[in-house]
Amino acid sequence: MKYFFSTLIALLTFFSCKKEEAKTFSDEGLNTPVQTIDGTSVQLKEVFTNDKGKTTFVDIWAAWCPDCIGGMPKVQSIQKEYGDKINYIFISIDRNETQWKNAIEKFGLQGNHYWIKDSEDWDKIPFAKSINLRSIPRYMVINKEGEITVFNATDASDKAIETALKQ
Repeated sequence: MKYFFSTLIALLTFFSCKKEEAKTFSDEGLNTPVQTIDGTSVQLKEVFTNDKGKTTFVDIWAAWCPDCIGGMPKVQSIQKEYGDKINYIFISIDRNETQWKNAIEKFGLQGNHYWIKDSEDWDKIPFAKSINLRSIPRYMVINKEGEITVFNATDASDKAIETALKQ
């Protein structure tokens, strides 16, 4: 029994001391230029500033990513459930503009669309570095106050997304 409690305390200490990822965007990350669907170039800080005051669902994706495409039905069900009560931001890291625009049309994605050009090397994208992007899809939820409440969801069915959107 003594061994059990010692092990339990050691495990609790380990997990409670584990460093948690930062749940903010760096200034450098927010200065990342993105292209809007109409070809305008803006910085991500403008994208996220425009959506304050309303809960925002962020989907980082690419048309060439099977898991991203596989998650689209769940994303669309979120949109059906919450409608215009929340904002939807889609940030694509597609390899070219045509691929990105064709996928938006093909999958009927509704929301605000942005494309990070020259995104083949994620380590060179300030936004990707700021969120430690290692795989896609990546989903985030930003609350009405502009705080990131879901930072690292890799499945659109993640219960943390549902919880954050209901608040």
